[in-house]
Amino acid sequence: MFAIDDPTAVAVMPAPEGAGTPGFWTEGNPALGQAATYVRASFLNMLQSELLNILTAAGVTPSKTTYDQLLTSFRSNALVTANDTGPANACAIAYTPAITTLTDGMVLWFKAAAANTGATTLAVNAVGVKNVVGGAHAPLQGGEIVVGGKCMVVWNAAIPAFVLIECTGAALQVAPATKASHAPQMSQVAGVVGSVRNLRAGLAAASATCAFTADEVIVETALGGTRYCLPSFNKTINLATTGAGAMDAGTAPVSGWVAIYAIYNPATGVSNVLAANATAAAAPEVYGGANMPSGYTASALISVLPTTAGSLLGVFQQFDRRVDYYALVLNSSTPTGFASTSLASCVPRNAKSWRGNGAMASSTTSFMAFSACPTVTGIGTPGYVAAQTVSVGAGGTVGGTIPDTPIVTPQTTFYAWSNGAGTGTLTLNSYGYGF
Repeated sequence: MFAIDDPTAVAVMPAPEGAGTPGFWTEGNPALGQAATYVRASFLNMLQSELLNILTAAGVTPSKTTYDQLLTSFRSNALVTANDTGPANACAIAYTPAITTLTDGMVLWFKAAAANTGATTLAVNAVGVKNVVGGAHAPLQGGEIVVGGKCMVVWNAAIPAFVLIECTGAALQVAPATKASHAPQMSQVAGVVGSVRNLRAGLAAASATCAFTADEVIVETALGGTRYCLPSFNKTINLATTGAGAMDAGTAPVSGWVAIYAIYNPATGVSNVLAANATAAAAPEVYGGANMPSGYTASALISVLPTTAGSLLGVFQQFDRRVDYYALVLNSSTPTGFASTSLASCVPRNAKSWRGNGAMASSTTSFMAFSACPTVTGIGTPGYVAAQTVSVGAGGTVGGTIPDTPIVTPQTTFYAWSNGAGTGTLTLNSYGYGF
């Protein structure tokens, strides 16, 4: 395609005649006195300009000996492509020639200048600022546009808004799935944050380090946020330092509790563990502190463990979200109705249940009984040992197992025991907890 270059051509396009009545070509009919349609220079100039403008917009240099330049222009997609010049969340593009009106179904492409962090708008030439929504016709949340991404939008006059069909390299918003073959939204994907498959950890002696392994761990960016499944998890925590694989900040607590999180960097695909002090307050299911290592955006609570007087991890064994840890709960010589006792030395604030045993003894043969429960009213009593006769002398102790008992008040349980004769004692021991 090339402009007319005959020596008779002029350098400046002549002004066209005024517009007449639109019609069609004819070769004329002498018998009827009808003249053939005259080919005017203005008409040829119009066609030539229209075609050359297509090449110009597509960035194709006109050539007199190339005969597929229009096809090349259409295939290039450059006719509806421009570079974004706006800041984050406010894209701005200018096409040449300028787009002056938006037509329902109009498709535009542009190269993004900045990543979006939330709701986003798009300004096209002088048609005004318009909202951009995703495939579910909902405002963008962040991450749907990335720097340098090739964005495709379509104008939907009924909303009215630009619908972001795609941005290469970015997340894609979809409508909620309603059929088996539909793409689901993240919130529809099965998996609860902190869910684990075959998580194992344990120490036979106090130590600053401990390995955590699991077939799978579910982490999220926030409760209900973006969810990731970490396979073949195998990471070691070190309470003696800070950062990824260690404490989030400061030092491990003395005779307290630490929360252990699985953390994940989606950009690099790297996972690790992170510890945080959980002595004074229950740890959230997703890390909520201010010291998440750079790049890690998803996390999940996978353990809460005791620390020693030397700020080491104590002796324990963990299976999934069940921790085996021995500690004395109570040693009492005063029979009582349901009364509370602290579990602060035995279970963390995150504990939802505890288990152990109760042992009774008396100075003489006696009728003794005890029970433990989650409330002061005795409702929910999981274990009860009654009508036990205690023999005098060696071996004069009886007891019973306290199965998994719910914890209603953090780090607190309730118990009751009775002694029919002599001086009695009751000892409660904790064997572990669930969180």
